[in-house]
Amino acid sequence: MKELAARTPNSAIAQVRTVYQRARRGTKAVIVWQETRYAQDSWFKGVFPAAGSTVLLRGSTGWGPHNRNPHVFYINPGDLLFLLRPGTSAARRRHEKRVARAAPSRPQG
Repeated sequence: MKELAARTPNSAIAQVRTVYQRARRGTKAVIVWQETRYAQDSWFKGVFPAAGSTVLLRGSTGWGPHNRNPHVFYINPGDLLFLLRPGTSAARRRHEKRVARAAPSRPQG
């Protein structure tokens, strides 16, 4: 996902730490930015990521009237660029280990 982020202007990678409200129109969650480890309240409009998801997104910071927080990160539907469901990264690592173990060893010499 880092390669995709590098090719996508104004995007960043974050993990959805906690989902604290699902509504008909979106999801309130706490995200943690991969680069800085900063935790930030967020609103995913029309999108419903699960806790533990890794997301590539862009958006804007603004006032959160529900919690009077001036630093809520707002993500519109077109701003969620890529989503990895919880457990996807761990499954990939397990698969790569299995493939490496199953690969025939090369003779020395």
